[in-house]
Amino acid sequence: DSASLSRMIFCHDPILNLETMRCVLECYLGEKANNAASDPLISPFFVDDDTLSQFPPTVISVGDVDPLIDDGTALFQRLQECNVPSILRVFGTLPHGFL
Repeated sequence: DSASLSRMIFCHDPILNLETMRCVLECYLGEKANNAASDPLISPFFVDDDTLSQFPPTVISVGDVDPLIDDGTALFQRLQECNVPSILRVFGTLPHGFL
């Protein structure tokens, strides 16, 4: 399991709690679920810089009580480092899946 601070703090999210994340990973990746912390099929964060630098302008929206806020922030930082025009929008008091 990847143990980002936001995943630990907000593991009881009403929409995306720890058990749901584990179930989704197992259903999506099957036997490869143990590799989720580095699999680009789970997150574009894990693609190489050459691929990431070809991304279109990107908007990332997260709630500030989202267990994946750290993931969204990390992806935003990588996009910035690869000179991809990007915006990070953080919405107060909202959980994962608020859109």
